[in-house]
Amino acid sequence: MSSSSGYAKTTHLEHVSKELIMAARGDNTDEKVHKILSVLSVVKSIPDKSQLFISFELLKSCRVMLVDTDKTLRIQACRAMRYLTCNQLVLQQMVDLNIPVFMMLCLEREDDKYYWERLSALKWIRHLIDHFPLSIPKVVVMSLIGIATNGKHEYRRICLDSLREVCILNPQIVSTCNGFKTLIELILHPTLTDVSHSLLLTVLYILDHPNTRKYLRPSLDVQRLLRPFVGVNPYKKGALNKQQIEQRNKTREIAQNTLMTMLKSITGTFTLNISYFALSVHGRSENEIESILDVMKCSEFQTLNVTLSFVSWNLCQNIKSECLVSHEC
Repeated sequence: MSSSSGYAKTTHLEHVSKELIMAARGDNTDEKVHKILSVLSVVKSIPDKSQLFISFELLKSCRVMLVDTDKTLRIQACRAMRYLTCNQLVLQQMVDLNIPVFMMLCLEREDDKYYWERLSALKWIRHLIDHFPLSIPKVVVMSLIGIATNGKHEYRRICLDSLREVCILNPQIVSTCNGFKTLIELILHPTLTDVSHSLLLTVLYILDHPNTRKYLRPSLDVQRLLRPFVGVNPYKKGALNKQQIEQRNKTREIAQNTLMTMLKSITGTFTLNISYFALSVHGRSENEIESILDVMKCSEFQTLNVTLSFVSWNLCQNIKSECLVSHEC
C-alpha cells in the first residue's frame, strides 16, 4: 500500500514539474508562483526523499526565476531550492547549473527590500550544513567568509557561526578557501569579543585531532594570535591617536585571554612552542622556556603582564599537583 502511494506521489510530482516548466516559459507571474507552490506541496508530502528524482529542466526553470524582476517570484524560487535539495544527486545537479552562485547573490544583497531572499538563501545554507556538510559547494564557503569579514552586513554573526560549524564538519573545504586565516583574525576583532572564545575553541578542536590539524598552518595561521605582543613597534607610539590606542589595547586584551586559553591546553601549548612552530624572536626557533624569557624582555606592560600571568598560573598548577601527590603519599 505504501509503495503504491509513493509511486502515485512520484507520478504526481512529474506532472506538476512539467506544468511548472511550461509556466516558466510564459509571462504570467501568478501562475508561476502557483506552480512552484504545487511542486513544493508534493515534495514535502513524500517521506523518503533519498531517491527522489528532480528533473534537470525543473532546476533550470527555477534558476531563471531566481533572477526574475518580480520580487514574489524570486522569493518563492529561493524558498523552493531548499526543499528541492533533497539528496546528493540533486545537489550535484544544482552545482552543475551554478545555482549556488545565484543563491549567494541573493544572500549578499544588503538592501532591506531583499530581506526574504537573503533569509531563504541563509536557510538553504543551513539545510546544506545539516544534511550535506561534506558536499557544501566552494562558492558557499567563500560567501560565508566574505560576509563574516564585512562588519556592516546584517547577517555577519550568523554567517560567522555557520562558518565555524563548517570548520568542524568539513575543514578541508574551509582550508581550500583559506577560511582558517579569516577565522583566526576574527578572534582578535574588537567587535566580536562575545564570540572570540568559541572561535578559539573551534581552532583548538581542529588542532586536537590528527585528521584535521593538517588543514591548519600553526607557523603562519596560529601565530597571528601572537601578533599583538610580538609586533610591538615603540617608534609608532606617538603616531597613534586616542581611538587607535583604545582599539590596540582592546585587541591586546582579547589576545591576552586567547593566549592564556591556548597555553592552558596541551594542544595549544604544543602548537605554540614545539620546535619550528615556536615563537621566533631573532630568526631562530626556540623552546618554550626561551620563548617566555624573550617575551619578558619586552618593555610593553600588557605583554609582560600576560607572560607573568602564564608563569604564575603554571607555578600554581605545579604547587597543586605536588600537594596532591604528597597528600596521596
